[in-house]
Amino acid sequence: MVAESMSEKSENVDWEGALGKPGQSCCLTGRVFGEGDEYVSALEATDEGLQRRDYDPDHFEEGRPEVFAFWRHRVAHDDEDKPRPLDINFLADFFRRLQANPGGDQREVAYIVSLLLIRKKILALEGNASDEAGEYMTVRFQKDEDAEPLRVDVPELTEEKMEAIRDDLGRIFNLGPKAS
Repeated sequence: MVAESMSEKSENVDWEGALGKPGQSCCLTGRVFGEGDEYVSALEATDEGLQRRDYDPDHFEEGRPEVFAFWRHRVAHDDEDKPRPLDINFLADFFRRLQANPGGDQREVAYIVSLLLIRKKILALEGNASDEAGEYMTVRFQKDEDAEPLRVDVPELTEEKMEAIRDDLGRIFNLGPKAS
C-alpha cells in the first residue's frame, strides 16, 4: 500500500490512511499471516514520508532500511474481541522519535502523545509559554529530572480533531475502539 506523505498538510489528518492498516502478509516474502502468528509493523522513513510495512519476524532485519519505529503484533483469533493494552514504553519511545524529527503533521501527533504520557505520569508538565512560533508546553520525563525540558508545540485543535487523532493512533497501535 502506498502511504501519503507525512509532510503534506491536511485539515483532517488521516493517520490510518497515511500509515496503512496492518498487512495480511509479509511485505518481503508474501507469507500470509494466520491466526496467532506474530508479525512486526515498522514505520520506515522514505522520500515520501513515513510508510508502514509489515514483516515476518524472521525477515524483519533484512528489510529495515530506515526504520523510524517498529512494534510487534499477533494476528487475533476470530474469537478475540479485546483491544490490546497500550504499550507505554513504546509510546514513550515513539514520542522521543517524534521530538527528534519535528515538523509537519507530526507536531499534532506529538502533542496528543505527550498528553497521553502526561496522563500516565511518564512525562511531567513543566510549564506553558508562547513565542513568535506559537504556544508550546515544556515537559520532561519523570525519571530524568536532570534532562533539559522538551518543547511540545500546542497546535490549534478542535475537540473533534483531537478525538480523531486519538482514535487514529488507537487504530495504528491496534488498541481497538474507544470504550463508551
